[in-house]
Amino acid sequence: MWQSLLIDLGITLVKKYINSSESKKDDKVLELVQTGANYLANKPNNTVSTNTAVSLKNESMRKIQG
Repeated sequence: MWQSLLIDLGITLVKKYINSSESKKDDKVLELVQTGANYLANKPNNTVSTNTAVSLKNESMRKIQG
């Protein structure tokens, strides 16, 4: 029960963070996407492929001059 509530809270917080103009930690968002894709690729109940997970794992943030 607590696990489900914590997961729901975490998802809500991450979505709010992504949608806010204050988000500066894009590398953390990418890390979350990579971890999630890797997790899902190993599960039979979705269509995320291992190729997608590997492709995302090889992505990285670019340095942008500000």
